[in-house]
Amino acid sequence: MLIYLINGDLPWRCIEATTKEDRYEKIMVAKEAFHKSDVLYKIPRELTIFLKNARKLEFTEKPNYKELKGLLEQIMLREAANNLKIDIYNNKVIRPR
Repeated sequence: MLIYLINGDLPWRCIEATTKEDRYEKIMVAKEAFHKSDVLYKIPRELTIFLKNARKLEFTEKPNYKELKGLLEQIMLREAANNLKIDIYNNKVIRPR
């Protein structure tokens, strides 16, 4: 989902086929051939760290919320420095005109 939100698309999103089963098969092949570097280059470094930390967690393990929040705040501060206004309460990025 994050890849889609950041890049605006997924490599397998528009795969067409004549049957549902054929489409699922083609999507599976596309996902197996998927190289993260092909679409993750737009993701901020902090978000990559965030995702790695989340994936390392055991099911019952609690995340380090302070660290994760700090990573997201770093992104927000950098984006704010780029003249973007970020409304975290309404999930909006307001771009300058």
